[in-house]
Formats: sequence, C-alpha cells, structure tokens
Amino acid sequence: MPPPVAAGSQDYKVWLWNVSRPARAVRAAPLTGAADGLNTVAFSPDGASLAAGSSDDHVLVWHLASHALAASLPHPQPVTSLAWDGTGQLITGDADGTVRNWALPTPVLLARGSVNSVAFSPDGGTLAVGSRDLELWNPARRTMTAAAARPGTFVNAVAFSPGGKVLAAGYSDGSIQLWLVAGDGTAAALGQPVRASAIGHVDYVAFSRDGRLLACGSDDGTLRVWSVSDPARPRQLAVVQNSPGSTVYSVAFSPDGRVLAAASADNLTRLWDIANPARPARLGSPLAGPGSYAISVAFSPDRRTLAVGSADKTVRLWDVSRPGRPTPLGGPLTGPGGYVYSVAFSADGQILATGATDGTVWLWNMADRTRPDLVAELTGPAGHVYSVAFGHADRTLAAGSADGTVRIWDTMPGAAAAAVCADAGQPISAAEWASYIPGRPYNPPCR
Repeated sequence: MPPPVAAGSQDYKVWLWNVSRPARAVRAAPLTGAADGLNTVAFSPDGASLAAGSSDDHVLVWHLASHALAASLPHPQPVTSLAWDGTGQLITGDADGTVRNWALPTPVLLARGSVNSVAFSPDGGTLAVGSRDLELWNPARRTMTAAAARPGTFVNAVAFSPGGKVLAAGYSDGSIQLWLVAGDGTAAALGQPVRASAIGHVDYVAFSRDGRLLACGSDDGTLRVWSVSDPARPRQLAVVQNSPGSTVYSVAFSPDGRVLAAASADNLTRLWDIANPARPARLGSPLAGPGSYAISVAFSPDRRTLAVGSADKTVRLWDVSRPGRPTPLGGPLTGPGGYVYSVAFSADGQILATGATDGTVWLWNMADRTRPDLVAELTGPAGHVYSVAFGHADRTLAAGSADGTVRIWDTMPGAAAAAVCADAGQPISAAEWASYIPGRPYNPPCR
C-alpha cells in the first residue's frame, strides 16, 4: 500500500488521505496538537512517523499508526523546512536562519495531561505514567503501549509490584484499581476498583518488597494496608488515622517490609511497625523538622536511611537503623526553589533524586550520608515536577511534570559522555589537534 498523502494546513492540522485508489482517495482523521498554521511536512523514511513544522515555533512528530504525538521540538521562530536523515535524525530550518539536527526519539515523553506519578517496572521495560489516563510506555523506544481512561477521574499515583506483573493506580475519586500488565506493555483491569479514601484523592500507593501488601495514603488522613495476595480481590487489613484532617501525601515500605513510613500535611512523618499488618503500631515519636508539609518519603535500599522532602523546599535525612529511635543525619539539604514533591534513591543507593515544584530535579551523591554532595541540578520541565523514579537495574531517571511531559535521563556520566560523542560528528584528528592545541598531548574527548 502506498503511503498516505499529507498536507499541513493553516487550521493547525495535518490532513491525511489514503490514496491506494487515487480516484477515490479517502481522508483520514487529521493529526492535531499544533498551536498555529503548519508550513512544512515530511514522512520518515520508514513511513512510521510524520514531522511538521509550525508557525508556533515548533516541530511536531507523530506516530502514524496511533496518531499519538511523539515529540515537540521547540525553535526560536516559525519552522519553514525540514528533512529526515534516516529514521533517527531530523534536520530543521526556521526563520532565524539556523539549521538544526535533532536526534529521535527524544528523551521527552508527551503524556495526555499533567503527570502526577511515574514508576518503572522492575525490569525497566515499562514505565507507568499517572496522568489524565493511566499510560504505559516503552522507555527505550519512547512509545506509548497502552492507555486506560476512567471518565470523571484522573490517575494520581502508580506503583509496580516487585514481580512487575501487577500495577496499582490510585485515582482522584478516592479509589484504587489493580492492573495486570502483559509483556507487550498492555494492561487489563483486575477485578473492580476498591474504595481507599473517604474523601478526595488517593495520593500515593506502594507495594511491600514481597508483593503481598499494598499501602496507600489519602486526602482523608488515613493510612490503609491491603492484602493483594489475590490482586483481583484486594482485602483491606487496616485503616489507621495517621494524621486526622491532614493529607497523607506519601507512603513507603522499608526494604525488609517491617516498617511503613507516612509523610503528611501536618509537617510530620510517622513510622509504623507492620509486623502484624492488620494492626500497625506507631514507632517512636513522629519525625519533625520541616517548616511546612512533609510531602515525600523514601527508604534507601539498605533500609538505613529515610529521606523526607518538604514544602519548606528541603530534604531531611534520618538514620532509621533503629526505627523506634530515628536520628537526624546532618542538616537539611537545600537548593530547590519549590516544594520537594518527590524523593527517590537509585537501586544501588548511591544517588538521591528529588523533584521540585520549581521545575527542577536535584541529584545528591550519598557516599557520605551525613554530608551528601550535590551532583547535578537538572532542568527542562516547564511545570512542577511531581514525581521522580529510578529504573531498578540502572540509574535511568524519569521525572514527571505538570507540563504534561516525562523526561528520561541516564544519570551515569560515562553514558552521557558517550551520547555527546555519538552526536559530535567527525572527531578531531591528530593533525588538527596539533594545529589548534599545540604543545599538549593528543587526547581528544571523543575518538
């Protein structure tokens, strides 16, 4: 079958026609997403994608099979021309007189709404995104594999079970739905949604390491624990008034499954002994310190350290080796210019990532947990960063933002250097080195 015919229009759409029978061309649904007229269009060589340059200073790229928007590439001025160089390079020209070379797919996933939560499957092959809908993505290919909508509500929290086959989604209507995730990245609902909050949203969901328990924190101030040994029939074991009248923003199981941490809007984080999950018992005094809401909480993989992110723009670290007697580790970590909405440790425990409502992501090296070193401040999101998550097998980091994007970073310096060199073009030769950098041994950054 010949490829369709495409035409960019001043009505902000790309119109497509099936011309397998030219005398009876059939118009398909248009591609949408542009905010101004479209000046140029081009199919990728394999026919799987179409790019369009717009007067809204962007190039948009769609997957033709799904009509899903795959990339939005910002430019200083209206885009007037473009051409593909293979399927992985797009050359663009705009009214500022500059030609740009873009590598595709981009590390920016375009969700269907504000991104409230992200979670990697244990094998890293699927990324769950909580947004207007529940979205599943292949993070390597940067393609959406499934989307499940529930009218009248949105997804506020997502978490994968340790086995990776079950996904929990917490919704704005106070319910939780469990999903069975297939190897191809599609999902099917397991049973019916269960009520998990008397009022408002389910703010966070988390599985225990053995996958038998699910915990959630909600707007009604409760901490709830469920048995999910049969994920099609979740059984509520406990409802605890963690902080009456104060939202429970975040919950986390310790890696050994004995302790559950809950951060709440009363500025406190509480630790609960869940040796008997049907009767959680308070451990010691609540962890105080933040001058505003305690919003995010995470245990280090070795369970010795607890990180608490707050609306006072800080992260506080606690030694929880003895959960009944937690002690602070040094002073608060500072730098973010907004609420610290999410905290996450890398799988090896060496890096702590935080997402803030000023649109930034911060990385700290945890080699000395009493004095973590700031590694990087990552920028790019145009809205609040509500969620950060590391892949379980490496240091791939995903950050979900209110601007409707998920950005994916490889936080290993060696991988970043290799990516730069891959796009650097012709490496400098020994003769060029001697000409431009005389007197220094030949040592090019890329070979």
